[in-house]
Amino acid sequence: MKKLVFWFLLLSTYSTFAQKISVKGNVQDTTAREPLSNALIMAIKLMDSTLVNYTRSDEKGFFNINALPVDTYQVIITHPKFADMGFFIFGDSTNLEYDFGKIILQPKNIDLHEVTIYAFKDPVYYKGDTLIYTADSFKTKANANVEDLLKKLPGLSVDASGKITSQGKSIDKVLVDGDEFFGSDPTMATKNLAASSIESVQVYEKKSDDAANSSTGEETQNILNLQLKEEAKKGYFGKISGASDFKKFHEGEMLGNYFKIS
Repeated sequence: MKKLVFWFLLLSTYSTFAQKISVKGNVQDTTAREPLSNALIMAIKLMDSTLVNYTRSDEKGFFNINALPVDTYQVIITHPKFADMGFFIFGDSTNLEYDFGKIILQPKNIDLHEVTIYAFKDPVYYKGDTLIYTADSFKTKANANVEDLLKKLPGLSVDASGKITSQGKSIDKVLVDGDEFFGSDPTMATKNLAASSIESVQVYEKKSDDAANSSTGEETQNILNLQLKEEAKKGYFGKISGASDFKKFHEGEMLGNYFKIS
């Protein structure tokens, strides 16, 4: 009787260790509408990331991994032209066969025919110590110049002579893309550049040229910088005027300017 019990226990133990997991499936390429061969299928032990077994799909896309010890695995399916796909299997004595059926791998790259990106910019914001106005956030009339735009910006004002103030402080210099525009007269830029050509208006302080060489260095200048849109960095402007008494005296004037900012 004892001998029969011993053999029964031994046979039961051997049967438990002999149990194995099998994994199978069929890998498909839906883009080409055909089976995907040579896809790599790996069974990785989840506990310690050990590669226990692997195979490749055949010419019909089928694969089969047999003789996996009962355990928990991550099955990874990979191919150079497609995105990886993974499955988790939790093996036990009552759950030994896994058939994933048809497996569709997604392409790594997807061609987009058209993409529309919508972005929102704050109309007024600070970047460090610089106050920035997004020009397109403020509507102006057709053919408006920069002076018309500045009158729309909160905190800025322009008087009849073209003098600009920001937050009650006079603007000492007007720059275009960081440089003086046809000399030091600010109205050359504000009266001759179109409002539609401006990407942003920047207001900041910097040390004046005289203060930079002084011992104190406390004197500052208020700067207004007009940042142009890329397509507006070259152009021309001018004016023509004339007068006459239609008898003896005649007067005429013509001014033309071309600019290119790089």
